[in-house]
Amino acid sequence: MDLSTLNRTLDGGDARAALERALGMLARQSGSARLELLLFIARCHGVIGAPVEALRAALQARALAVELGDVHAEADALLDAGAAHQRVDEHGPAIGYFEQAERLLQSIDDPHLHHGLLRRMGVSCSILGRHDAALVYIGRSISVLPESAPAQDRMSSRNSLINARSRRIDGAVKESAREEAYAALLPELEALIRDATAEGCHRIALLARANYGTVFVRAGRLAEGIDYLGRLMPDLAAAGLKGDMGAAKGSIGTALLKLGRFQEAIATFREGLQLLEMGSPAFQREILDGIGAAHEGLDQPREALAAFKMARALEQKLADSSAVALASFVFRAGLRVGLARNRPGQRQVAYARISAIVQGAVNIPSEASVTRRPTARRRAKWNT
Repeated sequence: MDLSTLNRTLDGGDARAALERALGMLARQSGSARLELLLFIARCHGVIGAPVEALRAALQARALAVELGDVHAEADALLDAGAAHQRVDEHGPAIGYFEQAERLLQSIDDPHLHHGLLRRMGVSCSILGRHDAALVYIGRSISVLPESAPAQDRMSSRNSLINARSRRIDGAVKESAREEAYAALLPELEALIRDATAEGCHRIALLARANYGTVFVRAGRLAEGIDYLGRLMPDLAAAGLKGDMGAAKGSIGTALLKLGRFQEAIATFREGLQLLEMGSPAFQREILDGIGAAHEGLDQPREALAAFKMARALEQKLADSSAVALASFVFRAGLRVGLARNRPGQRQVAYARISAIVQGAVNIPSEASVTRRPTARRRAKWNT
């Protein structure tokens, strides 16, 4: 089935139109054509910030792929299922699906799928605070792509790489130096916006523009951030990127809060919460903290306490989820080490990976840096 027109619509920035057309076609399709549409629908739901619908479509696609014996499509569906969990900060289930996809990809030489696996694993590592591992994963997701790969793959990894660097600043850079560190990301985002636009990857360009405005705020250029994100909002709305609108509202609210415009900040933060709906709990927690701080600024302790309590409840949920995800990640990596003892050519890299995961090591060797037998395997938001 030829989905090139639908893909152009989605990558061009009109996810809702692409989704509507795909849903309209689904009832008339069966077999492999229906499978392709289900995978596309899962991707559309993920883009517009509907993780439950994305997961449902991905699992339907997986079931059909198993029925048809299509291992390639099954791996693709597993990556989509993991991405749906990832978007709501459920990294334990996400990594579980990625691991299942990884096992299938050992027999598939598909740079696009390997890229997707590596990028998504990098995003989870980044959010879980394994920043160095995240940069390695995402960097490798770019290196596995051939020159002939779609520009969309390369641009998405560049966007994820910048986001991972941003999270690393939050976790590793002293507060006094953060604004300067964030400002250093602006030229990279400018280049990504320019390149993505030139390649017709308008959705990635939009995400990069949203990140650009957020970095303005984090770099202390508050008025510029408010103005830039305010002008971007209609474009995000036209593309159906509701979750990204919520995140942008959160950044505007943060800037208003820092400027002492507390009432405006509260109103903007609440707009952001409404837009996020079933989206990332981490974004919701940040917004609730902002609402609490704004109420404190207005000397409204009761309202501030209510917001902070809600934020702490989400924080506990995120902490529990992260602990489960890290334990799961370490356990699976440990299993790999055990299996690697019977495969001498892979033993060194397996031990290096488990060491990096458990100890948070700075450097993870690439697979090419150790001696191993030849193989066809090439492993592969804010706005991720």
